[in-house]
Amino acid sequence: MKPFATLISFLLAFVPAVTNAAEQGKLAPASSSRFTISLALQASMEISTVTDVTVNITDRSVDAAFTKPFCVQGSPGSKYTVTATGTTGEGGAFILSNADDEYLPYYVSYRGDPVRNEFDPLRPSVPSRIYDALPRAQSCSDITAFEVTFRSEDLKKAGSGLYSGSLTLLVSPV
Repeated sequence: MKPFATLISFLLAFVPAVTNAAEQGKLAPASSSRFTISLALQASMEISTVTDVTVNITDRSVDAAFTKPFCVQGSPGSKYTVTATGTTGEGGAFILSNADDEYLPYYVSYRGDPVRNEFDPLRPSVPSRIYDALPRAQSCSDITAFEVTFRSEDLKKAGSGLYSGSLTLLVSPV
């Protein structure tokens, strides 16, 4: 008797059960459901640690340079170029100006390869070589950075005063 009861229980387990699904609280043989999907896509590249710079140069007999962190992070395998453009001068030249319309050129370099740990010179409005983006989980601190240099020969020719201008660094995924 016990094997027969087990067989009946086993067969009943495979008998399809008829159920009605509810749509908004109503019983029906067919039903549908609507739901919302929210998807957040991270940008393929992210730039951080950029701030304005003020430099006081007192010794014109040597080149004056400053380095600022410029963190570029991205998705695994992301690659990018950097294009630097000054806002004063033709073709985005790297030039600062003062109130007397005197100009002071400067030079820009970028360190985007933590393995090489060297700065690559940038030319106005010309994309750099290709770099690998740092993973988002990695801390940047000063691994990647840009450097601005004022050459001694240019500083000696420049009149005293406040020179200003802008430098735009455009990061382009490749």
